[in-house]
Amino acid sequence: MIAQSGDAMEYYINGEISKLEFDYENAINNFIKASELDSNSIIIFNNLAVCYKEIGEINKAKKYFNKSLLNSNYSASLGVEVLNFYEELQDTLASSKLLLDLINHNPENIELLYRKIRSLFNKKNYVEILHVYKQIYLLDPDNSDILPKLVDIALTLNLETYLEKDLIEIATKLPENTESLLALAGLKIASKEFVESINYLDIAYHISKDKHILLKIIDISLLVNNSDNIEKYLNLYEETFGLSPPFIKYKIENEISKKQYYSALKLIVELINNDDLDTKLYDRFILISNELNELDIAYSKISDQFKKFPNNILFPILLGEINELQNYNNDALNWYILSLNIDKENNYLRHRIANLSESLKQYQLSDSLFNIIISKNQNDASGLNNYAYSLCERNNPDLEYALLLSKKSILLEPENAAFLDTIGWIYFKLDKPMDALPYIVKSSEIDNESVLILSHLAEIYLLLNQKKEALIILNRILDLEPGNKNILNKIEEISNE
Repeated sequence: MIAQSGDAMEYYINGEISKLEFDYENAINNFIKASELDSNSIIIFNNLAVCYKEIGEINKAKKYFNKSLLNSNYSASLGVEVLNFYEELQDTLASSKLLLDLINHNPENIELLYRKIRSLFNKKNYVEILHVYKQIYLLDPDNSDILPKLVDIALTLNLETYLEKDLIEIATKLPENTESLLALAGLKIASKEFVESINYLDIAYHISKDKHILLKIIDISLLVNNSDNIEKYLNLYEETFGLSPPFIKYKIENEISKKQYYSALKLIVELINNDDLDTKLYDRFILISNELNELDIAYSKISDQFKKFPNNILFPILLGEINELQNYNNDALNWYILSLNIDKENNYLRHRIANLSESLKQYQLSDSLFNIIISKNQNDASGLNNYAYSLCERNNPDLEYALLLSKKSILLEPENAAFLDTIGWIYFKLDKPMDALPYIVKSSEIDNESVLILSHLAEIYLLLNQKKEALIILNRILDLEPGNKNILNKIEEISNE
């Protein structure tokens, strides 16, 4: 309501004109006269507050803002304007009190609730933040961003118990809402309470009939190897939705878990015949073919796919892997080189080719790739370490350069067992066993099941003439590889000295 009488209206209009001309003193005089004739006008009091604010009379501005708010019964839109005023003044006490009053009068105003969240973040009151987000979601359940945000906050700050209560309240008040159930399932998955997560997902599925939820249940059931659930939900999916590639892939996983390899192989071939290009599918194809000693079938089928998709780097890599499994390492190397020609900046392939060519003693190729790897990224710890180990194992080793590379890799990853073993072994080759010992001892403590690391440690103890310690390590290797004839012979040789 602007005015109740013609005179008040006249003063109000004159005040507005003066205000537009930045003549705040004259505007204030007119607004005061208008307010004397109309003591209930929200807009007159608000204009007085704005004018007093502009001339720096803050207390009077507060007085008239408060009058306008009272007369408006704490209107949300007006309240936001006053909140902004208090925030400009950095009057946190007044803005906090006003925000609470506004929310009490406007409990369903989402903008005010978001302002409360911002205030709570500043106070680090994260439990209350969860509750306010819950209020917002109950008012606006179509906002799909809220619940994932809540789960992230809860998991980051270990507030799962508080969030679970809020989510259960949402699920109770919005019984057809599946998002809260999915969020509850997510919480339970994060805490590895898989049975409870499946229970929530099951309820969500029966509300929504969403096949993706059913696939998630199957995925979790496979993860925990719950055979009853796997069969139950696989059957339910097939009866309800029929066959689909995602479903068939879960069926494949189930067949593999039961060691029904021929059945799994048949399903995989069906998908490949339909040009499914899922990397995991082909990995499973190779795994099963290897189990069945049928790698030639995999090689033939993947070769056919490569002919169809000659620019897809997946297939030559897989053909290389099959050759490696069959110990055809030269052929594997050629496939990897072909892959690198398709994707010339693929650093994974550079590493793979460098390591394989090094094992085949094709040092010119391995060195060129190791140097490219290091030159493109001086912090490539694996590249530095692998090149260092390669150099120290050659007939004419460049031990000083190998040591330099190894030191760089250790600086990058000081707790890496393989890297510690490399630098220790280089010191051993440099005839510095006392320098070598602490590195390889530490390496063996980090990885106490590596036969290579333990063998290196035994060699160092023998060089230091610490036969008792060497025998302990050699016997530990025998525990890992009971039939290792070289170790048995070495133990016998040491014992007879």
